Amino acid sequence: GKPFLPPVWALGFHLCRWGYNNTGYMASVMEDMILQGVPVDVQWTDIDYMSEHEDFTVSPERFADLPSYVEYLHEHGKRYVAMMDPAIHARFNEGYAPLESGLEMDVFVRNYTGGVLIGNVWPVDTVFPDFLSLNASIWWYMQLANFSKSLPYSALIPLL
Repeated sequence: GKPFLPPVWALGFHLCRWGYNNTGYMASVMEDMILQGVPVDVQWTDIDYMSEHEDFTVSPERFADLPSYVEYLHEHGKRYVAMMDPAIHARFNEGYAPLESGLEMDVFVRNYTGGVLIGNVWPVDTVFPDFLSLNASIWWYMQLANFSKSLPYSALIPLL
C-alpha cells in the first residue's frame, strides 16, 4: 500500500520538552522563540501537563489555563500536541473514570491468574490497555473523544 501522508503542519518546526512546569512558562518559551526569529509551528507538552501522571487529565494547579492557551495557539495558526503514556493509574475505587470504564469494558492486560496486570510507570501502579482487544480500541477512542472536549489538541502521541 501507499505510505501514510502526514498533515502538512506535522512537517513544520516543533517545540517540545519535559519540565515546562506550568502554562505560563511554556507560553513564555514559545514567545521567546518567536521573538528571536525561530520558526515554531507546533507546541508539545510532555506528560508533566497531567494531574498526578494520570492519562486524560490536566493539572488544575499548574496547567489550568492550558486549554485556553491551546485555543490561543490555534487562533495564531499553530498546533498543539500532547504526549501520553498508555498506562492508566491504578487508583481502584477512587473515581478515576478512565480506569473505571476500562474495567467495565474489560480492556486491560491480564496476568497469568486472570486478574488485571499491575505494572509501574512514573512511579505509580498502572494498568495497560490490551490494544489487541476490540473493546480496548473502542475504549481508547472514547477516552480520546472525551479528553478532546476539555483539551483541544491537534494530535496526541501515545508513548508506547
